[in-house]
Amino acid sequence: IIAIGTIGFVVCLAFAGVIYRKRQDQVVRYGDWRFTCAFILGCAGLNCSTLTSLGPNTDTLCMLRLWSFHGLFTVALSPLFVKVYRIWRLIDNANRFRRVQLSNTLAVLWMSPMILVQFLILLLISFIDPPRETAETQVSEGVITESVICGYNSIASYIIPIVYECFLVIVGCILACQTRNLSSDFGESKQMIFSMYNIALAGSVFLILLSVADIDLSGRR
Repeated sequence: IIAIGTIGFVVCLAFAGVIYRKRQDQVVRYGDWRFTCAFILGCAGLNCSTLTSLGPNTDTLCMLRLWSFHGLFTVALSPLFVKVYRIWRLIDNANRFRRVQLSNTLAVLWMSPMILVQFLILLLISFIDPPRETAETQVSEGVITESVICGYNSIASYIIPIVYECFLVIVGCILACQTRNLSSDFGESKQMIFSMYNIALAGSVFLILLSVADIDLSGRR
């Protein structure tokens, strides 16, 4: 886990550094380097969130895992969505001979609702049903095992953030479909479709493993 998280973090930082250094290049400017860097840095933070799985399942670490992964997931995707949507709007209006100005400030404001909704979901879970250090005893074939897990009182607290993230992935797929005809100099629909496909595939595999593994779904993980 340490190796994967560290390598992912370093690779993302390297990509962000390259984009920033080449920000004056025409192709990079057309791709809106500010939001590209924001997306890559969000992915770097998401890689770092894997490190929170290390250590004992204390109340503090359980809460940190909740906020780090789900929060950074939305923080990483929102600049990508806004960047693609903004370019699509600009080119679409240009093709219709309309002049429209979409500032960076407005684009940042477009990001806010996605992040705010996730923030409110996590905040409500943190106050109503926070993940806590929970002792668990299992008996299997006469063998008694004891473990400490991050448990919830209700499975809804575990599922709701995942449902919202699935919704964001669907939005990303729709946005990629809408921008599929843009020139590769401006749009990144193919890359976006590939990203959404990988996220959906990884999420599906995780849910399949969760359903077949010996994991208590009564609100604990």
